[in-house]
Amino acid sequence: MLVRSVAGRPCDCTGRRSATVWPRTVARGCRCRSWCLPAATSANATGVVRHRVFLDPAEIEIRAGIPVVRAAHALFDATRWAKDLEDAVVLIDIALAAGLVSRAEFGEYLAGRAGHRGVARTRRALELADERTLSPLETRLRMIWVLDAELPRPRCNWPVADAQARRIGRPDLLCEELAVVGEFDGADHRTAATQREDVRKEERYRDAGLECFRVVGTDLRDRALVVRRMRAAVARAHEAQRPRRWLVRQNPGPL
Repeated sequence: MLVRSVAGRPCDCTGRRSATVWPRTVARGCRCRSWCLPAATSANATGVVRHRVFLDPAEIEIRAGIPVVRAAHALFDATRWAKDLEDAVVLIDIALAAGLVSRAEFGEYLAGRAGHRGVARTRRALELADERTLSPLETRLRMIWVLDAELPRPRCNWPVADAQARRIGRPDLLCEELAVVGEFDGADHRTAATQREDVRKEERYRDAGLECFRVVGTDLRDRALVVRRMRAAVARAHEAQRPRRWLVRQNPGPL
């Protein structure tokens, strides 16, 4: 838990806790909660970290009867106090996908926070964020692709069709430059019917000229393993030199 100490105010929400009372949540997959407490409040319990910062009353509004800070402020608090850069990207991805704040709005908010602790990392996280990511684990997969494997920035959940404009799928990662798609297989991919469809889809990607790699949740604990799998797919695509027979929309619209 992160506790903000703000003199003279009743308990308010900020960071990830604030996000849970907005119309669409960004709390799924998050690991901590943030509150604003009066300065005299004791916060010495195990797992509590205190942050003393100034809170402008103009930043506060009422949601579901609870005082919360505005979305951009809440996201800034959550990202600058996140464990690391990747966690910060996870938070921004979910906030953008949920429509709590736009990339432009959050960028403008950060422009007014020059010199604040954590703002440099949050700006970097915003650069890495993608509003088309649908889950924290998809974000973590993309961060391994970009930061660990050092491969070109991919498209996320971008519809792909064959040369006859027949839909193949919407891969979690698509790198047109390298002709590779990546899929994160969550719990919903464990049934026999889903696995059969996944195999068929992979064949259709390959027929269209795209090489595929797949990971499951436990794979993400071994980043070197995932990097090897990614680079192996890149190598297979390069060796195969298949002609491009896939199509993507210029602007697929919202998810």
